[in-house]
Amino acid sequence: MAGMRIAGLLSALLIAIAAGAARAADPLPRLALEHGSLTVSGVSAGGYMATQYQVAFSKDVTGAGIIGAGPWLCAQGVIARALDDCTAGDAAGPDERELVAALRASAAAKAVDDPSWLAPDRVFVFHGSRDATIGAAVSDSLVRFYRAFLPPERIRYETGVPAAHGMPTLDAGGDCATAQAPWILACRYDAAGEMLRYLYDGLAAPAGTEVRAVRGGRVVYADWLPGMGQLVVVDHGKGLMSLYGHNEALLKEPGDWVEPGEPIAQVGDTGGQARAGLYFEIRFKGEPVNPHPWIARGTAGR
Repeated sequence: MAGMRIAGLLSALLIAIAAGAARAADPLPRLALEHGSLTVSGVSAGGYMATQYQVAFSKDVTGAGIIGAGPWLCAQGVIARALDDCTAGDAAGPDERELVAALRASAAAKAVDDPSWLAPDRVFVFHGSRDATIGAAVSDSLVRFYRAFLPPERIRYETGVPAAHGMPTLDAGGDCATAQAPWILACRYDAAGEMLRYLYDGLAAPAGTEVRAVRGGRVVYADWLPGMGQLVVVDHGKGLMSLYGHNEALLKEPGDWVEPGEPIAQVGDTGGQARAGLYFEIRFKGEPVNPHPWIARGTAGR
């Protein structure tokens, strides 16, 4: 059943590619990227794509985050391997030695960047212990592949979260152990945050840094919450709330009114975090939403 579903998705993808090739693509805008700051990341097929891109353009990429995927060139152009060896796989997993040799040959032929550019990168690999779509041995093979080019201390391999196949979050999505659409899993584990903090060392704010309200509103929660540590929740009205977690100190109490930019807490590592950092979230009518537009509005309104 899983093979049929993947085959169907593959057919749809090929049809879409063929249709897209018939018309000229619009030019992409130029991005003002800081040199040495580019990382790639993805889940499932996106995880495979992240590895493919990082390896092919290793001179430009500084790291990769892969969730629920296997090694570079895993299928080696064979569809049967893609649907078997590179998904559930067998107990041994794909032979990474063949893939390492293939990468070196491709680099020698100038088809991809020299893999020596991978050495300074950081790589974050996640495999849920209840992932039945991608086998543990397939992810193990991915890690062994990277170890052929990177020092082991540059690779972080997370396998202890009882997650199915999907994107683990703190509390958004469905049951952590059940792989189903939209494959967002409430696992009490912030995979995106952990990944970014590892790929961009020093991304987290230092302990004690002031946490400021993004918009004016009333504090409706300021206390300890399991998994979030010291948490502040500000109600901005009309169904909009902002959440600030893992603080070391809370500067406001429930019922306090705050202005945009007013300090409400101090960055910490409460709630089981290995290092200091702020958890920030925007919710609209109870649902998590992209925080960027709301931050922009709040800043403009100061």
